[in-house]
Formats: sequence, structure tokens, C-alpha cells
Amino acid sequence: MERLESDIAEWRAFVAQGPAMDGRDVEELEVHLRDQVTDLTTAGLDEDEAFLIAVKRMGGIDELSAEFARQHSGRLWRQLGLAGRADQSEPDSRWVEMLMFAVAAAVAIQIVRLVAGFPGEESRWLVRNLGLLVIPFLAGFFARRRRLSLRKTLLTIAPFAVVGLVINLYPYTEGGSTEILVAAH
Repeated sequence: MERLESDIAEWRAFVAQGPAMDGRDVEELEVHLRDQVTDLTTAGLDEDEAFLIAVKRMGGIDELSAEFARQHSGRLWRQLGLAGRADQSEPDSRWVEMLMFAVAAAVAIQIVRLVAGFPGEESRWLVRNLGLLVIPFLAGFFARRRRLSLRKTLLTIAPFAVVGLVINLYPYTEGGSTEILVAAH
């Protein structure tokens, strides 16, 4: 019995690492696992055999995470912003961090508006680049929340720099649709 409890504790720790798992999900899965182990031992299997078969029937961590993400999709967006808490019913002080990134994006837009005074073209230039002024802050927030390494952070920034160059160096024609498509995307 002690061996079984040790195996279940190890399995629980492994499952808890899943991106869509929180404490309640792991507890629910553990109940299902224990029920299956009990059913299999009642059918005549040893505890070790019953545990292995029950784990196999439960599926892999990726499958479990994907299934819970489907079942709990309403909770998924909250988990992106508030990951790491067992009880996510109320936001914690991380809203301050979210607010700081939002304010930084707004400040960036205002600075660009003031500094890049292109007479007559300012609005067209700003509309083309608006996404590039906001989305990097969103990516920065998620990079910080996920504690990405410097290398991964730089890899996250690189596409924004490339797209910024392409958008601003592309020769737009007067009356063409390309500029509208760029702004929309």
C-alpha cells in the first residue's frame, strides 16, 4: 500500500506540470485513477499492475492537458494571466503587472504620435504600425509570466522587428489596397 501511495504521489506531481492543470483538476484525475486502481485490484490484479494499467488508461500528460483545456476552456484565459495559483477565483496582485504593460503600450503609442509628426501621413503611418506598438507589450507580458530565458525573449522580439521593417519599407501606392490589408492584419 505504501508503494502505491508513493507511485500516485509521483504521478500527481507529473500531471500537475501540465499547462492546463490546476489543483482541482489534478485532484479530480487522482480520484479517477484511484477508482480505476480499486476496480482493477478487485478484479484480481496486484497493486503495481493495477496502477500501471490505470495510468495507461488515463493517457499521457499532453492528452490529459488537451482534454482538460477542452472541458475547461472558460478558465483557460484566466490561467494565462493568473497561472501558478491553486485558487484562481479572484485575481491577485498580478493585475498591477498587467496594468503596467497596458499603460506602457498606451505611452508608446502617444510617444510615437508626438515624435513621428509626419504631416498628412501621420494617421496612415500610425494605423499601419498600431499592432506593432501594442502586440509586443502583450508578448512581453506573457514572456515575463512564463519566465522566458533571454534567448527565448529575443526570439520572441525578432519577428516584430522584421515585420516592422517590412511594413515601413514597403512602397505603398496611392489608392492601393496593400496599406489597408497591412493595417487590418
